[in-house]
Amino acid sequence: MGSPQRGIIRRGCPVGEVIRRTKGGKFLGFYLRWYEGGKRRLMASKQPTQAEARKMLLQIEAKIARGEAGISERRTDWPNVSELIERFCTEYSRPRIKDIEKYRAQYRCVLQRVASIGHLSTAAVTPETITRLREAHLRRFAPGTVRMTLAALSVAFAWGVRQGLAPSNPCRGVERPSAPHALGFLTREEVAALLQYAREHAPELHPMIATALHTGLRKGE
Repeated sequence: MGSPQRGIIRRGCPVGEVIRRTKGGKFLGFYLRWYEGGKRRLMASKQPTQAEARKMLLQIEAKIARGEAGISERRTDWPNVSELIERFCTEYSRPRIKDIEKYRAQYRCVLQRVASIGHLSTAAVTPETITRLREAHLRRFAPGTVRMTLAALSVAFAWGVRQGLAPSNPCRGVERPSAPHALGFLTREEVAALLQYAREHAPELHPMIATALHTGLRKGE
């Protein structure tokens, strides 16, 4: 077990500790330990960082100082990840997004890759879960694809926290793989071959292809 990080001592408040627990070199999480009613209490904070765990401890201490119970009744009806993603891809909206249906469809496609954790409750997903997911994906997909997947999952969880569908965002603090910048382009010979093929086999598309090639239009244009 790692060394405890002691909480702040305040008048009327018990002394609390944030404990970084490990087992066999593997990080298990940040645990909270404090005294309440003459008894020592210990619980897993399920917080992604030590700072968040300390904040949770101070909230518990403040409740005890006011004469309230230190721990609120734990919620047990958190949706699973698949349900969170379905809600996100159906309900998410931002005024600045011009085509929200297209935006949702794109996220739905990307988030299909995290089906392996879809059965887990949003409260059961930890940064360690996301790290294992990242490593498994890196064995199957390019780094850029993995980076995009984790970014999309983080957006979904952040939205879920605001909607009360997840207790925290487990993607926070998990390092994403770096993707090398690649710029694909056609050689002069490939351009000539493409135009010739379009002229012979898709004459209705030839003017558009020629325009795109010679003006440097982007995909969205």
